[in-house]
Amino acid sequence: MRIAIVFAVLGLLAKRIGDIGWPEIARNLPGSAAFFVIFALHYFVQPIGEYIIYRYLWSLKRRSDFTIFMRKRVFNAAVVAYSGEAMLYLWAQAKPELKPYRKLSNIKDNLILSALVSNGLTVIMVLFFMMTSQMERFFHVAPDVQLYIVVAAIIAILLTVTVIRFRSTILEISAKQTRTIFGVHSIRILIAFALQVAMWATALPMVPLETWLVLVTLQLVLTRIPFLPNQDLIFLGLVLSISSFLEASDQAVAGAFLMIGALTQVSHLFSFLATTFAGARLDTFRALSAQQPTR
Repeated sequence: MRIAIVFAVLGLLAKRIGDIGWPEIARNLPGSAAFFVIFALHYFVQPIGEYIIYRYLWSLKRRSDFTIFMRKRVFNAAVVAYSGEAMLYLWAQAKPELKPYRKLSNIKDNLILSALVSNGLTVIMVLFFMMTSQMERFFHVAPDVQLYIVVAAIIAILLTVTVIRFRSTILEISAKQTRTIFGVHSIRILIAFALQVAMWATALPMVPLETWLVLVTLQLVLTRIPFLPNQDLIFLGLVLSISSFLEASDQAVAGAFLMIGALTQVSHLFSFLATTFAGARLDTFRALSAQQPTR
């Protein structure tokens, strides 16, 4: 089953990369090395943040444990939402030092706190740009945005009120752990937010900064709607519909965002291959070590 999952994920990633089209991507690659540095930093922000959190919760000792959070990112982004959490739980089952209930409850609590921070930031950003009238011009050319914002706001309010009202019932971690994890997620999301804007600004430097801030807010809105299919395609369609505001040609905008999507899929592929190979080597080493006679 493990081998079948590996090949299934590899096949899915290879198909997505092939569907994007390399000629179009190659014509729109940015010439600045800073773009690729920012892209790499942005790609690693989430797994690093989650590694810090679970190292704190589960007292993870080995640095090699970081690879599981790279694979978790690939599963959630390239396969299906929350499949990474299922994979992380199965991995944690092999750790006898963790009590069974802690594994699942810690993953659940981490998910809730991550969603709480993301929803809070989304509501704050949407309210800010609506108060400054920056959002109104997008409503005229993309009316669906208003529906997405309403749905995301309702989910954010319901989640926040529920967690605050029933915190002792919903969350099984301590108040200190809650504050720590909430803080880590806040820093992680703000760093990812800044790197996302910097990456777009490097790819299309002619676009004003405030426009990128509104777009990343709308992207946050889309990510807050559970099980919304093809979020990347919906966001790309939204970007193309407002390309007249971006002060760049439709070809340049489409090429830049397709290129970012292609690099993301390639990164998923190499990340999955690298962590699979590293995990196989580590398992082999441990098996050989266990077979060595004790002196």
